[in-house]
Amino acid sequence: MNNVQGIGIGSGKSWGRVFRISKTEVGSLNQKSTETEDLEFQRLSNAIGLVISELRAGADKTSSSTKDILAALATVLEDPELVSGVRAHLTEGWNAETALTNAMKQYTSQLEGIPGFEERISDLEGLVNQVIAKLLNISPTNIPIDGPVVVVAEDLTPMETTAFGKNVVGVITKNGGPTSHTAIICRQLGIPALVATKVGFELLEEGLGVLIDASNSEAVITEESKLSDGDVKVIKVGEPLISVLANISSAQDAEIANGSKANGVGLFRTELLFLGRHSEPTVEEQQAEYAKAFQSAPAGELIVRTLDYAEDKPIHFLKMRPDSANTVLNQHPEVLVRQLEAIRNAADSSGVEVAVMAPMVRTELEVQEFRRLATDAGFKKIGVMVETSELAGNILSLRNHVSFVSIGTNDLSSDLFEQDRLAPGRPELLDPWQPKLLEVIANIVNQAKEVGLKVGVCGEAAADPNLALVLAGLGVDSVSVATSALHDVRTQLGTVSMDQAQELARVALAGDSDQGSKRAVASLLQGFQG
Repeated sequence: MNNVQGIGIGSGKSWGRVFRISKTEVGSLNQKSTETEDLEFQRLSNAIGLVISELRAGADKTSSSTKDILAALATVLEDPELVSGVRAHLTEGWNAETALTNAMKQYTSQLEGIPGFEERISDLEGLVNQVIAKLLNISPTNIPIDGPVVVVAEDLTPMETTAFGKNVVGVITKNGGPTSHTAIICRQLGIPALVATKVGFELLEEGLGVLIDASNSEAVITEESKLSDGDVKVIKVGEPLISVLANISSAQDAEIANGSKANGVGLFRTELLFLGRHSEPTVEEQQAEYAKAFQSAPAGELIVRTLDYAEDKPIHFLKMRPDSANTVLNQHPEVLVRQLEAIRNAADSSGVEVAVMAPMVRTELEVQEFRRLATDAGFKKIGVMVETSELAGNILSLRNHVSFVSIGTNDLSSDLFEQDRLAPGRPELLDPWQPKLLEVIANIVNQAKEVGLKVGVCGEAAADPNLALVLAGLGVDSVSVATSALHDVRTQLGTVSMDQAQELARVALAGDSDQGSKRAVASLLQGFQG
């Protein structure tokens, strides 16, 4: 058997030779130090400083949510709680490597059980490995410069993934899931990938040729000479069935989106300005950054998401309580008021019309409160993210409160299956091809149409070209994707008619599993596209 099965990321195919990355053995991490506490702390501070510099340099070279991922990881290493834990272990006489490892274990243990966090633990463990490699002067893995290369690993850190050259044409990991950082970044880089690979992973030996077929969530060990002509074909492309907008996090992202054919900005993430801060950025600071992005953004819709707090986005000055109402709207409305003022001022000075939307709302009362604050700030176009099961089932209550909703499929799927008490750690449940999730999206669309609301999707599901077709068939008005995915999604949305997209949606809804739906759609689509 030469087939390898996992969860496909993207919808493309790619062939390359296997290059395996193994985690470097860094020696025993249970050692006392022969040096002073201050000297060990200085060693560790220097190593952390180098890793932070690399993370921020990587963030400057990338765009959209990848930038947020790297910036958030950098701030974790500066978190006073982590630093305090490290100091405590150094005081007990442990060396820098052991102190950091144990402190990070304590740090992550406090966050375990939070929906969506399980997939982030490996990223933090990767941070520790990067710092320890600096402490021990271990060189990072050098991927061959000759390609094409399919990188195979147990898991990958965000820094490893963003460092790929153009010769890396595919990724296969044993661990991770469809919302892991590896998956998110591979989508943004346009690299077909398999994650959570449970069947055939051990067959992927160094140097073997392998064809990744993300649409069918499989890889086949084969030589390039044996590939059929059907793996590459020319497809007639027309105008996209629905609007394709860009996800951005900065003025740099906005410039990239402006150079594409994006129909506007469907998600302007504003966390980057807040990450790692120990004091709130002033209204003037915020206004200046927002104005730069507004002036660079493509013409069309421009939707700004207000500050979205999450456990893996450390915003120190907020001091959020760890409860179910852990949103800025509920716990720090005064911060939200100042942010809305800054967004409004930036919009006015830039001469553009801006809409705002709130993340992670659950109830009609929260929607009403956000509308009040946004209206007081002078906004006319107001919306909310649909990321919770509670709100997803109650869209009709939004009549007269908002003019649009945007579905965040990552958080929605996590919340949806948590309510069903399904076991965490089953990555297939977070695959946006899950028929149950698609049913919920269809229900959101039907409710929204009944009360006259526009519906967009800005979660990672929108960046999958085949799934974007399904979303169009379900009645979604727009998708918003990372700048790197704009071309592929726009292209795919121009290859079928709306009737065909609706048939693809029916097939996806009828699937018995995420992979069943994905394969059925890929098969039917092949017939539509000739």
